[in-house]
Amino acid sequence: MTRTILLNIFCLLIVSLSYGQNKVKTLSGRGVYGGKYIVYDGSYNGYKKFPIDANRREIQILILDDNNIEKLPLWISNLPNLRVLSLRNNNLKEIDPIITSCTKLEVLLLSGNPNLTDLPVLWSCENLRLINVVGTGIHDAPNYVPMMKKLRYFRYSKKPKKRK
Repeated sequence: MTRTILLNIFCLLIVSLSYGQNKVKTLSGRGVYGGKYIVYDGSYNGYKKFPIDANRREIQILILDDNNIEKLPLWISNLPNLRVLSLRNNNLKEIDPIITSCTKLEVLLLSGNPNLTDLPVLWSCENLRLINVVGTGIHDAPNYVPMMKKLRYFRYSKKPKKRK
């Protein structure tokens, strides 16, 4: 519980450290958001694919948690201002290398995608500060992670021990 709270605080801190903002806008979703970011929240909608109305250049925070999404769309590269991408608890099997075109990306939350076993090389996402892959098939940090200068936190689950 404490780790989850700390992780959420850390995510909010990272987002709040960014600057150069627009007026508050929430494009879709639930809840109240009082920040200075343009948010699209499509959580809990049963999406199997990314909703087409999330393809807006101005989006900075894209939250599609708790859906049935299996892969990233190619148009994710059309989101030049994307800072936070949250795809927790979906059915992702892979992350397309197209994600590297989101060069402003700071937070990548992929936890709860048990069929996800690998990440693309994320060199071009040089602003990434946090990656969470807990509850996926990724049980070690990729070898390039220590060389990512701005990355402060890479969270993953240890491989479960086999029962005898």
